[in-house]
Amino acid sequence: MESEVLDTMQKNLEYSLMEYIDMGAQMAIKQDVYDLSEMVFHSGEGDVEKNIRDLKRSLGVMAGMSSNILNISVISSDGRACQYDSLLRSQSMMWSDEDGEDLTGVYERLKLQANSQTVPRSIVTLSPAVPTVSPEQVFHIFYPLIGRHYSFSQMNRMLAVTST
Repeated sequence: MESEVLDTMQKNLEYSLMEYIDMGAQMAIKQDVYDLSEMVFHSGEGDVEKNIRDLKRSLGVMAGMSSNILNISVISSDGRACQYDSLLRSQSMMWSDEDGEDLTGVYERLKLQANSQTVPRSIVTLSPAVPTVSPEQVFHIFYPLIGRHYSFSQMNRMLAVTST
């Protein structure tokens, strides 16, 4: 009986993770998210504040796909984050400037993973640790943000989904 319960729990966990991995992979190739993040982080074209609001709005729509998603962020190669926090904490977002070094390390690992031809081209991790935002354990899934270019070698941003 215990074995059957554990098998069922394992299948449920695998199903849940695959749901998030598939959802994130679809988000990582959305052209509007790619273009807005390019304008926010690299080109500086147009009204930067408006571009940040538009990017956060797009991330918010994606966060609405699951009640378990706490945060969706686009993170640059240097560790800067534009994020939508589903808890709408105005004083403290999930990723802060202090997390930049950790996020840069994750970015480097993800870039190696994405260019290694292994599948999935994402990283699931419990770190970097974030202040407790939920009574449950949170995990992060990082995806290469590539838009329609499908070029992992030229990746310069990643998408992060944090969930319970």
